[in-house]
Amino acid sequence: MKDIGEIIHTSEQGMYRTTFRQIVENLFWAWFYNLAAIPIAAVGLLHPMIGVIAMTISSLSVIGNSLRLKRVKLNVDK
Repeated sequence: MKDIGEIIHTSEQGMYRTTFRQIVENLFWAWFYNLAAIPIAAVGLLHPMIGVIAMTISSLSVIGNSLRLKRVKLNVDK
């Protein structure tokens, strides 16, 4: 049986890894969107309303991705 300090440390490490992975994933999708959409918009090939819709979808996907942290089950060995 582990003491409470080890259990807390193990759960903190699991939450840290999961949170960091979500941050990296969110940054990837944000960079992907910006690398694709900004040059197209700068040339004038992207209608502003389509840009607004795409940015809204991008923001909602980042929020939805971050909300997945609520469903994380932390593994604590007994």
